[in-house]
Amino acid sequence: MGKLNDIMTHYGTDKMAADCNYVPLYEKILDGKENEKLKILEIGIFRQPPSVEGRPVDKGRRLTAASIRTWYDYLPNSEIYAIDLYDFKDFNNDRIHTFICNQESVDDLEDLITKIGGDFDMIIDDGGHMMNQHQISLSTLFKYVKQGGVYVIEDLLTCHMPNYVRGDKTTLDVLYEYQKTKKINSTYINDENVKYIEDNILVVEVHATIISEIALIFKK
Repeated sequence: MGKLNDIMTHYGTDKMAADCNYVPLYEKILDGKENEKLKILEIGIFRQPPSVEGRPVDKGRRLTAASIRTWYDYLPNSEIYAIDLYDFKDFNNDRIHTFICNQESVDDLEDLITKIGGDFDMIIDDGGHMMNQHQISLSTLFKYVKQGGVYVIEDLLTCHMPNYVRGDKTTLDVLYEYQKTKKINSTYINDENVKYIEDNILVVEVHATIISEIALIFKK
């Protein structure tokens, strides 16, 4: 593992090799683009209590906003946008921009786009991990991924957890069905957005790590 994993380990994000190990996938997505001016949006920020924040690196601590701090360091010329239900403006700086936004709300997501525009190179859903949240966010935001960009849904292990599914069709089932039929079937995605997504997906990849599945939805 190289620089990306070193940064992830420093901040303690669960994307690192010692946890979910999404490192090879992000290295693949970002290969040769590390110094480009990318536009990244991450759903979900995360705040630790002070008792954990102060732990040393080798004691399993995870720093507040670990993921967006990772992207800030690894992508020195990129703009990093992030949303959460709570206020993280204390992490705003020259290239990190945080907003209070509910990923279950189409109105909130559309208002966000009005503020910051679209044309994202990468959108990462590391938010609430509920099925409706995955699917509403994909439905609303996929159109704002730029041509050749990617929409990532992390931590799909929640598709196997009844408390996260709550009777909905799982996001994994939606994606596996698309792989077989090239059709999107979700009660949370309206016909217009279904057509857009079907017409603009290049490929859907679902990867399994030791801990979880993760989906990479590449745009034509």
